Amino acid sequence: MLNAGIAGMGWWGRTLVDSVQGRSSAIRFVAGTTRTLSDDARKYAEAKGIAVKPSLDEILADASVQAVVLATPHGRHADQMVAAATAGKHIFVEKPFTLDKASAERAMAAIRKAGVKVAIGHNRRFHPAMELLSQWIRDGRLGTLEHIETNLSLNAAPVIAASAWRADRREWPCGGLTPMGIHAIDMIVELFGPADRVFAQAVHRAASADIDDTTSVLFAMKSGATGYLGTMVATAPNFRFQVYGSAGHATISTPNFARLDFVPLSGPMETHDFSNAEFTATTCRAELEAFAGMIAGGPAYPVTPEQMVHCSAIVEAVIASAASGKPVQVP
Repeated sequence: MLNAGIAGMGWWGRTLVDSVQGRSSAIRFVAGTTRTLSDDARKYAEAKGIAVKPSLDEILADASVQAVVLATPHGRHADQMVAAATAGKHIFVEKPFTLDKASAERAMAAIRKAGVKVAIGHNRRFHPAMELLSQWIRDGRLGTLEHIETNLSLNAAPVIAASAWRADRREWPCGGLTPMGIHAIDMIVELFGPADRVFAQAVHRAASADIDDTTSVLFAMKSGATGYLGTMVATAPNFRFQVYGSAGHATISTPNFARLDFVPLSGPMETHDFSNAEFTATTCRAELEAFAGMIAGGPAYPVTPEQMVHCSAIVEAVIASAASGKPVQVP
């Protein structure tokens, strides 16, 4: 059983805790802290058997804590990972890893120097629909990969309070890029390999907070394939992930990944129904248990350190392209 501490017990941090606490034989949370130690946060921690600490430093100084989970604002990730690695703690960090390549490399250098393990919160990798699509691509069922199109959108911006860290453009650049688009970027990199350059635009249309809410990105991959990502934070929830190949195309649709279709060049369409597969709790538990399993000597985490750094480089390029209005080479 891996004893973990958590920094950030807000909405998503609690989602991670709830997915495993009392449900997993691989990992449990024994200590936690959050930006605002309100009565509500303390009551939540107490109910979950989590010892409340005044800061991340206190968690890192606790010898009983073997690993730390970071569900904190994006801009803090690099410094927090360096501190955790220096303290000898294994690290699970929520996406994005960091917002630029240099800070990602700095964090990864500290992790390698300390000899600790690192994982990132891309829970969609663990959904059976995505696992099946990935297997099809590895098996060559789609033929030569040509193009990928994806959209991840939800109705978050209208309810973000002005005081929330997500209402800060420095933490939420390009609207849905960091809360949702980064999931698609991770999957694009996993299936299509490294990106070469991007061309992005991000605009403010409807959000109540002063943030962009509508973002689109064109990708040119090093393989020669192309891609498109759309993400919005002020519309009805949507998810669509479509891969085109020389032998047909495959599509995951609906926000909960309930359906996967394969359309070959000839023959009938093949449909797989995942409507009975629980999404958030199951995939979050799967990623945390994969993290714990890796530390215990099991299989490597499916998102590689190289992919973590490369996705941060893509985020940096997308932000730069949206600001300049020009294509940007991925550093």
